[in-house]
Amino acid sequence: MTVETVGATLTTKDATAPGANLVVEWTGPDYDNDRIAISRVGNQSYESYAYTRDGSPLIVKVPDAPGDYEIMYVMGQDGHVLIRQPLSVK
Repeated sequence: MTVETVGATLTTKDATAPGANLVVEWTGPDYDNDRIAISRVGNQSYESYAYTRDGSPLIVKVPDAPGDYEIMYVMGQDGHVLIRQPLSVK
């Protein structure tokens, strides 16, 4: 049996304004219901997300509240996060 590692990349700004539309270029497995999501640092719930099935780049709505967030590639089958990066909203 061969086990292959699944990876992903995210390319976007590291800071943006509240309520903005954030353009995110991504690579990844694009399985059913995979998504690019934004959440507050340390929070398990998503503030917003877009499905990878809509292609790359994606537009993801930035939360209205300023703060420290993360943008993530989330696998739809089990919620596993393949990659995350900081996003400052101010």
